[in-house]
Amino acid sequence: MKKLLLLTAILICSFASYAQDYYRIYAVTIGYLNRSTQEVDWGEDKKTEMQATIKGNVLFISDKAQSTYTTYQELPLKDQGGIRKQVAWRAVDENNNKCVVKLMWYYKGIQMIYIIYERYSLGYYFEYNN
Repeated sequence: MKKLLLLTAILICSFASYAQDYYRIYAVTIGYLNRSTQEVDWGEDKKTEMQATIKGNVLFISDKAQSTYTTYQELPLKDQGGIRKQVAWRAVDENNNKCVVKLMWYYKGIQMIYIIYERYSLGYYFEYNN
């Protein structure tokens, strides 16, 4: 009986740890840090068809580079006007470059994944796709 309970607990934990969320990315933009204003100057949105997958603490983007972002520390965020929900983490990409991964849900219905590096940022418009 103990073996059966142990096996059941292991199976439940393994299923829970492999849960995945899928997001359809339908547009992307790139922005560069304006050193004088310390704000990001965003370029034009470009339509695309990619997928973002979140599995545990890893975000996969199905771009040409097959980008992978491994998060390791959640960041505190201040409430901002126009934003319904937001979360952010410190992360490293597939080349071990430090960045911040930020997910934002705006009241206007727009949902964004931001990948923020020191000098530039990527913005992915997404919708939930599970």
